[in-house]
Amino acid sequence: MSKTLPAFLLFLTSLFSEPHPVQCCDQKPSDEYEQWTIIASGDTLDVEVPLHEEGRSKGLMWRNKLGADEGMLFIFMNPGQLKFWMKNTFIPLDIAFINKQNIIINIEHMLRINNDSLLYSSDKPAKMALEVNAGWFKTHGVMEGDTLTILKNQGKKQN
Repeated sequence: MSKTLPAFLLFLTSLFSEPHPVQCCDQKPSDEYEQWTIIASGDTLDVEVPLHEEGRSKGLMWRNKLGADEGMLFIFMNPGQLKFWMKNTFIPLDIAFINKQNIIINIEHMLRINNDSLLYSSDKPAKMALEVNAGWFKTHGVMEGDTLTILKNQGKKQN
């Protein structure tokens, strides 16, 4: 009884805890994504949108490259403070946190270190996060306060 009570309490606590966008899981991640297009400062970006929590948790982990005008868009049900890490991510990235009006709240340069204690967070409640190659936002003149046009394309992609 004394060994099962702490485990049960931990389980109950996890049921009522707020979910985080990045978390570790023991299950094989689902690699099902939709292809969307984002227009930012007149430039087009092709993005993958994970369709399931497992895909959001995996993100761009384990990938060795990302096309010049490609990225990943993470969409969450409710706006909140989003936190991301670079664990097992080999590509240098920048991340933009976006509110429900498609306005960029803040942009962070994510260091390519395998450290799950270094988190990159939205400054205000965000509904989406957009990861792109490091320097993409600066090169294309995309800044905090810019409004993005987000277009949902047809079709799904398997990675």
